[in-house]
Amino acid sequence: MSTSIGGSVGSWQSGAKNNLTDIKAIQQLLKAASKKLGKPAYDPGKVDGKIHRVANKSGTVAAIVNFQRQHVKMAKPDARIDVKGRTWRALAAVSGSAAKTGVPGSDADAPWMKIAKREIGQKEMKGSKHNPRIVEYLGSTTLNEKYASKDETAWCAAFVNWVLKKAGKTKLNTAWAASWAKYGKHLDEARYGAVVLIRTTPTKSIRGTTTSGNHVGFLVEETPGSIKLLGGNQGDSVKYSTFSKGKWKVIAYRWPI
Repeated sequence: MSTSIGGSVGSWQSGAKNNLTDIKAIQQLLKAASKKLGKPAYDPGKVDGKIHRVANKSGTVAAIVNFQRQHVKMAKPDARIDVKGRTWRALAAVSGSAAKTGVPGSDADAPWMKIAKREIGQKEMKGSKHNPRIVEYLGSTTLNEKYASKDETAWCAAFVNWVLKKAGKTKLNTAWAASWAKYGKHLDEARYGAVVLIRTTPTKSIRGTTTSGNHVGFLVEETPGSIKLLGGNQGDSVKYSTFSKGKWKVIAYRWPI
């Protein structure tokens, strides 16, 4: 979801353009507003990028109208959200972080993110020495000593496991990124702090991130063309990295329990 929309979203009868990406952006912002304000009427239902051609059969159109009537205080809701229009501005303001990062949620919803952020800057050591902090990440898994004692062992999954362990959440104790595809609770949509598994074709240029083609980290931002993760073994360190969806495929969004 982007931090703005490229065209209007709403009932087809209102003349809305209803681009799939824009619809998803609005659906996620409406969900964020619904949760934040405690207003079920603002929830559009499934985030699928679709709006029924018949307005009264669309959960998204109903949510837009309810938001316009109850929050924007429009006497005659037009069932449409225009680029930088009155309804868009109100929705972005209410949804807060979702409008800035492209995904709903914050550190308050995902407290493990504060733990992960404190680890930013941890990186592999050159030569025969090994960063003891990274070795600690690896040691939180069932990986055998031969590999768990070396910071050049792929450690993105170990970092996620260590963070969740510190946060008191369920963990997998695995150092295999692909295993996290079935971790915790399945999410149908992107959410800040979610554990995200992405996959690409392994090449020499990404060996500082993955050798298998699988990578796992915590979701920070998402746009139609990219996904930003806070993770370990991203360029051999803990940091924020942006991955192009042209090269990386999102396999799963999972929520810690």
